[in-house]
Amino acid sequence: KHILIRANPVTAEDGTVTDLLLTDSNGQEVVFHISESTQIYMNAEDLKEGTEISVLHSGAFTMSLPPQGNALEISPWRYQREAADSQVTE
Repeated sequence: KHILIRANPVTAEDGTVTDLLLTDSNGQEVVFHISESTQIYMNAEDLKEGTEISVLHSGAFTMSLPPQGNALEISPWRYQREAADSQVTE
């Protein structure tokens, strides 16, 4: 599942991003945990507050507020390409 979010990264003392506090297109906040197995298809320095990204996740979340889940993949948001790919030409 992919969701559009605006990222606000949480970093460790060494500067690595460990979590992302996200706001989806409906205004709902979600925390995604990033592990060594998370595939990130963008530069780490581009993961900053306000960046629109796509997160692939399992769909399992905690019952906490905000919900928390694990990020499987993180990539730049490609709305224009996805919109163009979904158009049917006659």
